[in-house]
Amino acid sequence: MKLIYTISLSLLMSTALLAQHADSDPAATKVLKELAAKYTNNIIAEYTLTMEMPGEEQISFEGDLKMSGAQYLMNMGDRKVYSDGKAQWLYLSDQNEVQIYDAPDPDDIDNLSSPVSLFNFYKSDQFIYGLILDEANKQHIEFKPIDRTSDVAKIRLELASGSIKHIKVFNKGGDRYTLKIQSEDLNQDLSLLNFSFNEAQYPGVIVEDLRID
Repeated sequence: MKLIYTISLSLLMSTALLAQHADSDPAATKVLKELAAKYTNNIIAEYTLTMEMPGEEQISFEGDLKMSGAQYLMNMGDRKVYSDGKAQWLYLSDQNEVQIYDAPDPDDIDNLSSPVSLFNFYKSDQFIYGLILDEANKQHIEFKPIDRTSDVAKIRLELASGSIKHIKVFNKGGDRYTLKIQSEDLNQDLSLLNFSFNEAQYPGVIVEDLRID
């Protein structure tokens, strides 16, 4: 179940310069630089995540994200995910249990499992990409990994009015993940928000530390 809550939004964060592969589309690079400038500060977003796996029923979840730099807080039903950029806490309120993991590596394109990594993937030099206009004249940017052994077949970024509307991840095994951004707010001050899990606020909580030292 951890995958469901950590893949959800690797959304909205941009603090580094965009890396352009020599074979990538210059028009797409221009659009991505504009996105990187827009999504630099604190981010609040509401989203729907849809997961499709071969032979299984489609699953959808709704959630929200607050993110500042490499730190984030996600809410999804009775689950919460906290990260201070070094550790990640998955809190299961129905069990009053928290599972602690190392924060996912944002540079691992086969592990797009945090808001930092999924939204930062387009700045990586591990992809080639191109700009596509669909029949409705909407912009899509399609990414393909340079490494042919990657589990990711392609990633599609769908845009409207200069904002990200969908992120679609297609895995070679047939799994598909679609993140739909329902709303976003890029102007809130999150400096007082605590991105670490505070055990004192959850009396009797069961702690399972799964970090690798």
